[in-house]
Amino acid sequence: MPHPRSQLNKDLIILQADDLQKRLGNQFLKNHKQTPAGKQDELFVVKNTQQTLIGAARLEWIDHAYWLRNVYIEENSRRQGIGSTLIMGMQYVMGTHPTYCFAYEHLTEFYEKLGFNTISDSVLPVSLKEKFQRYLNQDKKICAMQFSPKPFKGY
Repeated sequence: MPHPRSQLNKDLIILQADDLQKRLGNQFLKNHKQTPAGKQDELFVVKNTQQTLIGAARLEWIDHAYWLRNVYIEENSRRQGIGSTLIMGMQYVMGTHPTYCFAYEHLTEFYEKLGFNTISDSVLPVSLKEKFQRYLNQDKKICAMQFSPKPFKGY
């Protein structure tokens, strides 16, 4: 089902993937060396007006919460607000359950502008806390963040 076009960019279409879009979105993620969505995951794709898939992101269901993962925008489409538009198009799902992400330190401000707050890893669900610790042990420069839905003020 298409999400209404965003005020940020009316030339983009955000879709919560059905079976066909999920196959195409997973192939897109694989082609860009990203982990594809599993059967229980929600996958969102972003297309331009030519219906070309230019980005995808997934919400992995884990410990009764969503984990935002693999937000990926094609290289030549970056720095145009597409990632922000994609995440904003996902917020109606993210607002229904606790939603977390592990943001690279240099991207925390980006996620904060979209409604995420930095949190202590001690408040993460157990499975996510374990994954977070593994990433830190691999010297990844990340911080735990949680989505805090804001009241919708319309377009």
